[in-house]
Amino acid sequence: KHLRNIIRRERTVLKLRFRSFDTFSDNMREAERWYHTVRAFKGRSLGYNDTDERRILVLLNPKSGSGKAREIFNRQVVPVLNEAEQPYDLHVTKHANYAREFVRVKVLDNYSGIVAVGGDGLFFEILNGLLMRADWLESRNILLGIVPCGSGNGLARSIAHVCG
Repeated sequence: KHLRNIIRRERTVLKLRFRSFDTFSDNMREAERWYHTVRAFKGRSLGYNDTDERRILVLLNPKSGSGKAREIFNRQVVPVLNEAEQPYDLHVTKHANYAREFVRVKVLDNYSGIVAVGGDGLFFEILNGLLMRADWLESRNILLGIVPCGSGNGLARSIAHVCG
Protein backbone atom coordinates (compact mmCIF):
# COMPACT_ATOMS: atom_id res chain seq x y z
CA LYS A 1 0.00 0.00 0.00
CA HIS A 2 1.04 3.55 -0.67
CA LEU A 3 1.49 5.54 2.56
CA ARG A 4 1.32 9.31 2.61
CA ASN A 5 2.67 11.73 5.14
CA ILE A 6 -0.13 13.58 6.84
CA ILE A 7 0.55 17.26 7.38
CA ARG A 8 -1.34 18.88 10.21
CA ARG A 9 -1.60 22.57 10.89
CA GLU A 10 -0.64 23.81 14.27
CA ARG A 11 -1.53 27.20 15.68
CA THR A 12 1.37 29.32 16.83
CA VAL A 13 0.88 32.38 18.99
CA LEU A 14 3.54 35.05 18.95
CA LYS A 15 3.57 37.82 21.49
CA LEU A 16 5.40 40.98 20.53
CA ARG A 17 6.70 43.20 23.27
CA PHE A 18 8.27 46.49 22.37
CA ARG A 19 10.78 47.33 25.06
CA SER A 20 11.40 50.80 23.67
CA PHE A 21 7.99 51.99 24.89
CA ASP A 22 7.42 52.91 28.49
CA THR A 23 3.62 52.91 28.61
CA PHE A 24 1.05 50.27 27.77
CA SER A 25 -0.80 52.65 25.43
CA ASP A 26 2.37 53.39 23.43
CA ASN A 27 3.05 49.67 23.19
CA MET A 28 -0.52 49.01 22.01
CA ARG A 29 -0.25 51.75 19.36
CA GLU A 30 2.91 50.15 18.00
CA ALA A 31 1.29 46.70 18.07
CA GLU A 32 -1.66 48.10 16.07
CA ARG A 33 0.74 49.51 13.49
CA TRP A 34 2.35 46.06 13.15
CA TYR A 35 -1.06 44.40 12.90
CA HIS A 36 -2.23 46.69 10.07
CA THR A 37 1.08 46.37 8.25
CA VAL A 38 0.96 42.57 8.36
CA ARG A 39 -2.68 42.54 7.18
CA ALA A 40 -1.86 44.90 4.31
CA PHE A 41 1.09 42.70 3.30
CA LYS A 42 -1.09 39.58 3.49
CA GLY A 43 -3.68 41.26 1.29
CA ARG A 44 -1.15 42.30 -1.33
CA SER A 45 0.34 38.81 -1.45
CA LEU A 46 -3.14 37.33 -1.96
CA GLY A 47 -4.11 39.91 -4.60
CA TYR A 48 -6.38 42.27 -2.68
CA ASN A 49 -5.92 45.35 -0.55
CA ASP A 50 -6.68 45.84 3.15
CA THR A 51 -10.02 47.51 2.43
CA ASP A 52 -11.19 44.69 0.14
CA GLU A 53 -13.12 42.40 2.47
CA ARG A 54 -14.45 39.77 0.09
CA ARG A 55 -16.57 37.35 1.99
CA ILE A 56 -17.07 33.60 1.77
CA LEU A 57 -20.58 32.36 1.07
CA VAL A 58 -21.30 29.35 3.29
CA LEU A 59 -24.29 27.14 2.47
CA LEU A 60 -25.11 24.62 5.19
CA ASN A 61 -27.50 21.67 4.95
CA PRO A 62 -28.57 20.91 8.55
CA LYS A 63 -30.11 17.56 7.54
CA SER A 64 -27.15 16.02 5.72
CA GLY A 65 -25.56 12.85 7.06
CA SER A 66 -26.18 12.47 10.74
CA GLY A 67 -27.63 15.97 11.07
CA LYS A 68 -24.50 17.37 12.70
CA ALA A 69 -23.43 19.80 9.97
CA ARG A 70 -24.22 22.88 12.05
CA GLU A 71 -22.29 21.49 15.03
CA ILE A 72 -19.28 20.59 12.86
CA PHE A 73 -19.32 24.04 11.26
CA ASN A 74 -19.52 25.85 14.60
CA ARG A 75 -16.91 23.67 16.30
CA GLN A 76 -14.35 23.21 13.53
CA VAL A 77 -14.82 25.82 10.79
CA VAL A 78 -15.91 29.00 12.60
CA PRO A 79 -12.77 29.13 14.79
CA VAL A 80 -10.55 28.88 11.69
CA LEU A 81 -12.48 31.63 9.87
CA ASN A 82 -12.38 33.84 12.96
CA GLU A 83 -8.67 33.26 13.48
CA ALA A 84 -8.00 34.20 9.85
CA GLU A 85 -10.33 37.21 10.23
CA GLN A 86 -12.19 35.97 7.17
CA PRO A 87 -15.71 37.40 6.90
CA TYR A 88 -18.43 35.01 5.76
CA ASP A 89 -22.18 34.84 5.21
CA LEU A 90 -23.92 31.69 6.45
CA HIS A 91 -27.14 30.53 4.80
CA VAL A 92 -28.91 27.39 6.00
CA THR A 93 -30.79 25.46 3.34
CA LYS A 94 -34.51 25.10 3.96
CA HIS A 95 -35.56 22.50 1.37
CA ALA A 96 -34.31 20.45 -1.59
CA ASN A 97 -32.81 22.59 -4.39
CA TYR A 98 -32.60 25.62 -2.09
CA ALA A 99 -28.85 25.96 -2.69
CA ARG A 100 -29.25 25.58 -6.47
CA GLU A 101 -31.80 28.39 -6.68
CA PHE A 102 -29.92 30.56 -4.17
CA VAL A 103 -26.65 30.38 -6.11
CA ARG A 104 -28.46 30.77 -9.45
CA VAL A 105 -29.91 34.18 -8.51
CA LYS A 106 -27.43 35.46 -5.88
CA VAL A 107 -25.07 38.31 -6.79
CA LEU A 108 -21.64 36.73 -6.30
CA ASP A 109 -19.44 39.81 -6.87
CA ASN A 110 -18.78 40.26 -3.14
CA TYR A 111 -17.69 36.66 -2.58
CA SER A 112 -14.27 35.11 -3.01
CA GLY A 113 -15.65 31.60 -2.72
CA ILE A 114 -18.53 29.31 -1.83
CA VAL A 115 -18.26 26.60 0.84
CA ALA A 116 -20.71 23.70 1.02
CA VAL A 117 -21.19 22.35 4.55
CA GLY A 118 -23.07 19.14 3.96
CA GLY A 119 -23.01 16.12 1.72
CA ASP A 120 -22.44 15.52 -1.96
CA GLY A 121 -26.00 16.61 -2.76
CA LEU A 122 -25.43 20.15 -1.50
CA PHE A 123 -22.24 20.50 -3.51
CA PHE A 124 -24.08 19.13 -6.56
CA GLU A 125 -26.81 21.77 -6.09
CA ILE A 126 -24.22 24.56 -5.85
CA LEU A 127 -22.50 23.42 -9.06
CA ASN A 128 -25.82 23.22 -10.89
CA GLY A 129 -26.84 26.67 -9.64
CA LEU A 130 -23.57 28.13 -10.95
CA LEU A 131 -24.01 26.47 -14.34
CA MET A 132 -27.60 27.77 -14.64
CA ARG A 133 -26.48 31.39 -14.32
CA ALA A 134 -26.43 33.70 -17.34
CA ASP A 135 -22.84 34.62 -16.35
CA TRP A 136 -21.78 31.00 -15.82
CA LEU A 137 -18.52 31.50 -17.72
CA GLU A 138 -17.39 34.16 -15.24
CA SER A 139 -18.80 32.35 -12.21
CA ARG A 140 -16.71 29.28 -12.89
CA ASN A 141 -13.72 31.25 -11.55
CA ILE A 142 -15.20 31.36 -8.04
CA LEU A 143 -13.42 29.13 -5.52
CA LEU A 144 -15.41 26.18 -4.17
CA GLY A 145 -14.91 24.26 -0.97
CA ILE A 146 -16.51 21.31 0.81
CA VAL A 147 -16.79 20.62 4.52
CA PRO A 148 -17.94 16.99 4.32
CA CYS A 149 -20.84 16.30 6.66
CA GLY A 150 -22.75 13.71 4.64
CA SER A 151 -23.15 10.01 5.28
CA GLY A 152 -20.70 8.87 2.58
CA ASN A 153 -18.89 11.98 1.34
CA GLY A 154 -17.84 10.19 -1.87
CA LEU A 155 -17.30 13.44 -3.79
CA ALA A 156 -15.21 15.00 -1.02
CA ARG A 157 -13.16 11.79 -0.76
CA SER A 158 -12.59 11.73 -4.52
CA ILE A 159 -11.47 15.37 -4.59
CA ALA A 160 -9.15 14.82 -1.61
CA HIS A 161 -7.69 11.75 -3.30
CA VAL A 162 -7.05 13.57 -6.59
CA CYS A 163 -5.46 16.51 -4.74
CA GLY A 164 -3.27 14.22 -2.68
